[in-house]
Parts: sequence; structure tokens; C-alpha cells
Amino acid sequence: FNAEELLVSEANSEIVARIESWPNWGQGLLSRVLLVTGPKASGKTVHGLYWRHISQAQLVQGKDLATYLSSQPISHWPLEDNHIFLDDVDLLLEWPELLFSLLNRYYYAGNNYLLLTSTFPQSILANKLGLPDLSTRIKSLPSLAIQEIDDQMFDMLLPKLLADLQLHLQPEVINFIKLRVGRSYSDLHNLVDRLDAYSKHHKVKLTIPVVRGLL
Repeated sequence: FNAEELLVSEANSEIVARIESWPNWGQGLLSRVLLVTGPKASGKTVHGLYWRHISQAQLVQGKDLATYLSSQPISHWPLEDNHIFLDDVDLLLEWPELLFSLLNRYYYAGNNYLLLTSTFPQSILANKLGLPDLSTRIKSLPSLAIQEIDDQMFDMLLPKLLADLQLHLQPEVINFIKLRVGRSYSDLHNLVDRLDAYSKHHKVKLTIPVVRGLL
């Protein structure tokens, strides 16, 4: 886990606080699970990796489990007797019975789960699963959502995305973007991708007139 990847503002501070409060998540079966929802590219996986770092949970990737379930029963999946970080529950919607079995496998053994999904609110996720018992379980889970980008998150996230691609923008250009770009994670990621593609293709400095044409 790279702590520099976890950016914290009011958009996600409640989730980070919940993660850091582990293992004091309360009493009862439901307190053993946390469902984190948020748009794609909002950093859900980074939050999950942070909890994994704290709890030493086993990481289960939704895509890997979905591939496995296409040919093998869930009982053969090599789960450890450990806490579970399940990334991208959305990829398991085709196998609600098996997802329910996975949850039950360690749910009653005293282990904790962190589940990540891009489907929100959780009632929509529950309805998509179809299986009545599983839908009821999902609806009752403690859930926290990553909110859209606030000013504090923007001021951290945009420079990071640019640095990851070795793009260098002057402060006045960044401020120009801040006043005009949408505040969804997809808006910001899409813009950075366009800036990167333009910069690589045209080999020019990313000035305000250039950026204006890409917004």
C-alpha cells in the first residue's frame, strides 16, 4: 500500500475514519461488513488497499472470482481463514447465489468484509442481485459513499493525475481548469487523458488556449 495514493478530503473522510477505526466496528453480525460505494475512478480500490494494509485482509478481485466461477464451484476458491477485501462486487452480479455463499462462508466465523461497488445507492445493487436473501442482506449492510470532488480533493487529485503522466501545467492553467471542468471523477480523468493525448501528439506546451479547446 502506498500512502501517497490515498487523498483525503470531506469527499471521503468518513470512509477513511471508518477504516482507521477497525477493528472497533461495533457489535453484531452487520458490524463486520462495510460496503463502500462510489463512481468509477473515484479511488475505491485505494481505500480497500488501505484497509487491507491495516487488517491484513485477503484481497479478492471481482474479475478474478468471476473468471473462476465460470468453471469452478465457489467451495474450491482458495480463501484463507481471514478478513476479506472484495473489490468490484459489480462483476459478480451474474452469480448471486455464489456471492451469497461467499459472504456466508466467513460472515458467521467472526471475520470482517470490505465490499466495493460502483453501483449506488446500495438498494439498486441489492435489486440487481435478484436473490431475495442476498438483496435483504445487502440493503441492511452499513454503507458509506465516496462523494463527488470538492475543492480540497480537486486541488490534490488533478496535480497527482498530471504528475502520474508527467504532464506539467502552470498554476494559472490549473486554476483555469478548476473553474470550468465538471466535478465528477470521470470528467476529470477524461480531461487529463485528452491533455495527455494532445501533448504527446502535438508536442506543445499545455497553455490556457490549448486547454480551452479541450474542455
